[in-house]
Amino acid sequence: MSQHLIQLVKSLTRTEKRYVHLNLKTFSFDKSTSKLLSDFINLEKKTSLKRRGPTIKAEGNSTRVYYKILDILFALYKEHLYDNENDNRLIKRSQVLFHKGFYKEGVKQLNKVIYRGYTYSYLLRIEAIELKIKAAIKFVDVEYINENFENDKKLLGEFSNLYFNLVEFESIWAIIKVESTTNYFFGKSNTFSEKYKSILENEDKALSPNAKVYFNQINAFLAMKNGKPDQAYNNMQRIRVLYNWYPEIKENNYNEYLRSNRNLCIVLMYQKRFHEALEVIEGIANSPELAMKIRLPAMKNDIFALIVLLRMDIIISSSAINENADRIKDFEVGLEESEKFIALDEKATCCFYLSLMHLSTGNYKQALKFVNPAIELSGVVRKDVHHLSLMAELAIHYVLGNTDLLFSRLVSYKRIIEKGEVVFSFEKKLPKLLNDVFERPNQVKYFNALCKEIDASLEEENKLVYKPFMALFLLKST
Repeated sequence: MSQHLIQLVKSLTRTEKRYVHLNLKTFSFDKSTSKLLSDFINLEKKTSLKRRGPTIKAEGNSTRVYYKILDILFALYKEHLYDNENDNRLIKRSQVLFHKGFYKEGVKQLNKVIYRGYTYSYLLRIEAIELKIKAAIKFVDVEYINENFENDKKLLGEFSNLYFNLVEFESIWAIIKVESTTNYFFGKSNTFSEKYKSILENEDKALSPNAKVYFNQINAFLAMKNGKPDQAYNNMQRIRVLYNWYPEIKENNYNEYLRSNRNLCIVLMYQKRFHEALEVIEGIANSPELAMKIRLPAMKNDIFALIVLLRMDIIISSSAINENADRIKDFEVGLEESEKFIALDEKATCCFYLSLMHLSTGNYKQALKFVNPAIELSGVVRKDVHHLSLMAELAIHYVLGNTDLLFSRLVSYKRIIEKGEVVFSFEKKLPKLLNDVFERPNQVKYFNALCKEIDASLEEENKLVYKPFMALFLLKST
């Protein structure tokens, strides 16, 4: 528990530390009279030192301090931890009222949750009905049991169907996202698509607005994978309509709203509609909703992916790196500010983008600085980025004139290919093509042969979308 406590304290932001301090001081303003406060202050000082010893040990009862901090952070973030904090608050109030013996007042609070017209927190509504039934039994409410019990049982069944239907679509989307992370749109076919084929054929099988959003997300991804961006665009536009019709589902799951807009931008990029994709990003970046949520740790990954990573993606895809060279520093700052909050695949992709941008603008040492973490982080989470980063590394060493490292890395890359680890079919011929280029850097025909092979392969596999990310096209004869 001591190490868990240390990691928790190290992760605290300035705002969170201040909130913990204030709560621990509520009943004691002198750290000498509050063991919890003194333990937290001592641990905070140790973890904030720039030069720390080999190990940090928590003094006092580390388990007690750990759970106390979690309880305090819960109080700070509870409005963001629940899909619908208002409904949750009403349920908690009813529990207190029942505990104090105010049965009718408690039921009034629960009825506000159960019978509210537009709400999609089905699990909370199920919890409210269950609590209402238990309270009726406890307080012997014969009138309710005789007149309304059966109606609430029917509602319980309806909410259960809606909830489990939503969970089914969420599960399919989770499987999709796992495949998307490892193989993007070009992975091997997965048997799950056959297993869920019938439920994905008609939107009517998605019973709630939230489920319909997932239905269209899933079908948009499958359309992209089948090379049908126009169909995917229709699905994404349908999602935008659903969010406009049911704003509460956007508020209750803002992360999914951001992801859906990111996916819309990806579809627009496949259609070469880069300006429209940027308009989508700018619209969200300047929205008051984002301004309210941008500081929340749980939002930072999806905000970074949309606002920073996708902008870089659009710049590279539209072959506009040189025109946006002055923005590279801002992207580096964006990565630095969000680094500890973002997922490995986002970080790996961002490092690769920065490396490619620096390589394109002639800042080769910075390109090398970013390509190393891109290779290291992308090995498992993004195979396409991993292989693109390996190619970028070879291009960087070539332009830097690091001959020994260049041929050493080429041998390592050849071993990977010989194991059958390829993302693009041209990679099977790539070691030989690159060796010819590196051995005879003054003969243009070898560069032409390399570019011709890559072009033909990408077109044959319908992967031309990757062409702007191929650092090997930046190689030139000396």
